[in-house]
Amino acid sequence: GRLDTTIISNVVNLAARFERLTKHYGVKVLISEITCRSIDMSNIIHRTLGKVRVKGSRESYELIDVYHTDSTSDRRFKSETSQKFNTALEYYRARNFEAAVRHFKYRLPPGDHVDAC
Repeated sequence: GRLDTTIISNVVNLAARFERLTKHYGVKVLISEITCRSIDMSNIIHRTLGKVRVKGSRESYELIDVYHTDSTSDRRFKSETSQKFNTALEYYRARNFEAAVRHFKYRLPPGDHVDAC
């Protein structure tokens, strides 16, 4: 019925928005925290990028960069800088933007960047 169509449309819309965000964030695979919680992520290399509200949705979604299939150098870089990245993200969420900027200032590999949402 109509409700089934609405639910499917919402899922397809969200998937399309996430696909566009991969280009914006310069990552290969983005999933939501909802997806992350519903699968076993113990052997999948990933990092949280922050929350976004996508066009056409009232909800915010936590974005997860699944970089398990990135190049060896990109995986190494993201893993080595994860603590600094997470600290910067915590400062950003606390609205301490000066501290966030200080922690986000490290050399990013080509194609990787940080945007305030």
